[in-house]
Amino acid sequence: MKAVFYWVLFIPLFVHAQVDTGVHFENGLSWSQAREKAKKENKDIFLDCYATWCVPCRLMEKQVYPNAEVGRYINKHFISVKVQMNKTNGDDEETQKWYRDAASLQANFSINAFPSFLFLTAEGKPIHKAVGYKDAQQFIASARDAFDTNRQYYRILSHFQPGKMDTSELKGLAREFRLSDPELAGEMAADYLTRIGKASREESDNLRFMAEFNGSSPIQKLAVEYFESCPPRELFVPGNFPIIAAFRKVPDVENVLLGYLSSLPRADIGTKNILNLVTLFKEEPRTMSFVDRYIRSLDTTELFLKGNIRLMESFTVSSIDPGFSFFFHCRHRVDSAMNIGGYAKYVVDNIIQREEIKHYCKDMRDGTSSPDWNAIATTISRKYGTDYARRDLLYQQSAFYGYRASKYDRDWPEYIYYTMNLIQTVNADPDTAVKLSDSWLNDFFYDGIFKRSNDTNLIRTVLNWSGDILKRDNYMTTAYIDTYASLLYKIGDRNDAIRQEQNALKIAESGKDEYDSKIFEKTLAKMKNGERIWITDSTDTE
Repeated sequence: MKAVFYWVLFIPLFVHAQVDTGVHFENGLSWSQAREKAKKENKDIFLDCYATWCVPCRLMEKQVYPNAEVGRYINKHFISVKVQMNKTNGDDEETQKWYRDAASLQANFSINAFPSFLFLTAEGKPIHKAVGYKDAQQFIASARDAFDTNRQYYRILSHFQPGKMDTSELKGLAREFRLSDPELAGEMAADYLTRIGKASREESDNLRFMAEFNGSSPIQKLAVEYFESCPPRELFVPGNFPIIAAFRKVPDVENVLLGYLSSLPRADIGTKNILNLVTLFKEEPRTMSFVDRYIRSLDTTELFLKGNIRLMESFTVSSIDPGFSFFFHCRHRVDSAMNIGGYAKYVVDNIIQREEIKHYCKDMRDGTSSPDWNAIATTISRKYGTDYARRDLLYQQSAFYGYRASKYDRDWPEYIYYTMNLIQTVNADPDTAVKLSDSWLNDFFYDGIFKRSNDTNLIRTVLNWSGDILKRDNYMTTAYIDTYASLLYKIGDRNDAIRQEQNALKIAESGKDEYDSKIFEKTLAKMKNGERIWITDSTDTE
């Protein structure tokens, strides 16, 4: 009896908690109506300014706004409204009514990053602003800042003067405003770093802080000062990599660092730390000359050390570079040294495609004619052999017709033909360093084969490959399951297709993915009704 009593007792409490969980966003209110409601309830206003394509915005929707603690705080103090800042063809009537107000908010409050959180009085006067994904506690802290006169963004913006604010506050505020107002944040960061003194500036967290604001001229000067004060052996350590990478394109910094590099003894140049840093400046002519001298000084054994192979790869950008000949003629020894089959071939492939094929494809892909593939193949075969010619052509033929198919809805048979040949070639090559990604394959299986091909043998081949993707996928990716289900359905295996689609829907619903859930629901309904769910037109391949 006790068990039954407690079970009955707690059911209403549980249901009530679920109803009240999370931030309550107003629906159907105009901007003026939202302000009126805030006045009547004696609350301020919270605007969640988002874009439909924004991933952090979706994370806020799924992970933060449903949080009970977040809901209690926001609902107590604010009238909350979601404002879509971009426009899409699928916008409903309510979203369209907000277009003009959304544009006005974006212009008046410089909303250039998403999500942006605006906190305003009931009259619409701005109080505070924050930008970017925040977890539940961080978001509550940002909302509380709207009531703290020392942290309110718009008050700080109007009152900030260098040298006046406590340095303990400056650092956090600069980081807080880095996305919403880079100029103000840069002024705060420079004020903080200038006032804490040289010794404190060189602490690891302050160096990372300096790198975050690398676009500020005063901070760039502080970075040059830091680099000039470090002996080379102390400067080129992993802890300094982030700050070096952040400021490497600042001319004064570049001069200091390249001067240090050129003064290093040869024995130091081959160390991993130095080689990693050299690649940051590979577009600088002085670096190219420096690396060329270093490579030419190596003996045969040293050439095949991993660090030196990676260095040559970084500085091999064309077929006339010494490294190209090295990777082309010493392929097997390079692969053995790196312990990666096809490593050298991958380097050579990229250069051949860039020099011999890509420029033709780029010039012709928006037209109706195609490159002279036979002529290109003959040229590549004569220079580099038929193995490179076949493989590199297939990569570019797939990309060329894939571009036309997706952009102009034409050349689907060519896209399917060359992409199938590419997949079979790559799968049959045990010596390929870079395999085709599962996401890329899945897109082709769905958009190319499922939607566009009626060749049963082709569909069955791709179905097996799609099944292989599912076997090695550890994340239960719903897009992969949906593709597999769709291919099953197309060859007539309706029951298995329905089971797979139900699985995809279940995973999407458990992850609160409303967009995919709606798609899978529609697909599942059509499967159960025996409806056709693929495209049928003149582009179908038989």
